[in-house]
Amino acid sequence: MAAKYYLGATNSELVGALQAITGVINKDCVFPLSSEPPVPNNIAVKVMGQKAPFDPSNAAGWNYRDPKTVEVFGAWCEMIKNDAADKVQIIFGCPEIEIP
Repeated sequence: MAAKYYLGATNSELVGALQAITGVINKDCVFPLSSEPPVPNNIAVKVMGQKAPFDPSNAAGWNYRDPKTVEVFGAWCEMIKNDAADKVQIIFGCPEIEIP
């Protein structure tokens, strides 16, 4: 089997190579959930340990696309695209216990 390598001389080439290798890079900041949150108004989206705000205006935070999909917007999405594709957490909370 011949060895294969990916050229990454520019940022876009590197992103393309990593996406081809791992499929991990999320260019549109949309995250499917494995199930609907048990308490839909008590979830947290954290990027690099920072809690992104819920933002129903879809401008600078996160919102539901549907009950099983979360989308991140604005500067939070840019952080994911640039530095934190592997540092996103979506945490489901329990009733009456706020997620820090």
